[in-house]
Amino acid sequence: MAVDTLLCTVGTSFLGNLNNIPADRENYLNSKPGRDLGEIFLPAVQKLKEYRDAGRWEALGETLASLPESAMFCGAEINSIASRSEPSFPQHHYPGKFKEYVNKIWKETPWITTCYSVDYAGQRAIKGTGFHLREHHDEGGTHHPDRIIGTYIDRNNFKGRFVVNTTGRSREDLVWAVDYLNRKYGS
Repeated sequence: MAVDTLLCTVGTSFLGNLNNIPADRENYLNSKPGRDLGEIFLPAVQKLKEYRDAGRWEALGETLASLPESAMFCGAEINSIASRSEPSFPQHHYPGKFKEYVNKIWKETPWITTCYSVDYAGQRAIKGTGFHLREHHDEGGTHHPDRIIGTYIDRNNFKGRFVVNTTGRSREDLVWAVDYLNRKYGS
């Protein structure tokens, strides 16, 4: 079951950085070589400056939410999602209460978009219930950025591992999320 929601986070640097964006297409393109996003952003820049100056924060937020979710804009990541997906468990063997643990974390943490279990290989190395960042490579050897890995050990020392996807994508966001999750759910 998908839960409809919209999350949009903006750092305080955004309001000041908005002043540094040139208002015309030519200067914008000169300031961002190879990134012709002017047709998307320049109309938004004018609206955002107007809304900021007038203190129309709801209109400012709605304008930000209309931009592509992958956009880096004025030093702010716009982390918007259309929906959250319940955790998935494609493998067959899990520690006791593993699914309940993962589902509880997902339900109680609105910035987690989904979680999914990962294969049993290497479970022996799990030392406790908690979270950490791990870089990973796919089967083709392609490097992917950090992702959050959760680990769980039941009372019989049976171990499981799962991936946590969040609205935040930067390393700083993920480090903060790991710290938060360890404090709240780790042991």
